[in-house]
Amino acid sequence: MRRLRGLLLGGAVGLSGLLGFGAPAAHADFIPTLVAVTPDGGGDFIYTYDVLLTGGEAATPGGAPVLDGGGVQVPGNIGVSGSFFTIYDFQGLVSGSETISPLSGQWTAEELALGATPPQVVPVPPDGSFTNLTFYLSGAPPVPGSVLFTVTAKSTIGLVSLGAYTSEAADTLTPGKFDQAVGNTFVPNPSGGPLPTPLPASALSGLGLLGLLAGKKLTSRKA
Repeated sequence: MRRLRGLLLGGAVGLSGLLGFGAPAAHADFIPTLVAVTPDGGGDFIYTYDVLLTGGEAATPGGAPVLDGGGVQVPGNIGVSGSFFTIYDFQGLVSGSETISPLSGQWTAEELALGATPPQVVPVPPDGSFTNLTFYLSGAPPVPGSVLFTVTAKSTIGLVSLGAYTSEAADTLTPGKFDQAVGNTFVPNPSGGPLPTPLPASALSGLGLLGLLAGKKLTSRKA
């Protein structure tokens, strides 16, 4: 995912500088925000994300996103797969440790080397150096917007740096329209530092979107 991170974070210097840079996104579909990194008592660390499904959006159920060889969702699969979000480069992942609540039985987690990435948000596919976490809605019924989910996953690493996420959800105001978004969130990184406490206001509000796509919500119609 290094090339995706380069697109989002290019030109920024230092973690504190990154957090103060970028414009807020008026609409951003799913917004994952890392709120805690907690030792599990066995040598690993529990990463807890608050994931907001913003107003005006809905998560619709379906199968796993169908991807091309670079991990990008094929356009004809938009609106057919379940709504999803991906947290990239989750280093040190303890496989199978993912949880999501509420509605845990309606979601499926995938551990992918490439993707899952909505087709309109990234012009250059990630490189697959580290595992990505994708959560997609696999069970009915649809979930309306303005809902806060809690996602956890374990890592062998307790240090963090700013990484990236992408997401795709249905626009509730325009039938057949699906919104895609890209932004930043903290992820495990052995070369990083402790999670800032308290979190900067920009991180808590899902801000800090950087690069050419900062503050933008991209849309697509079902093929």
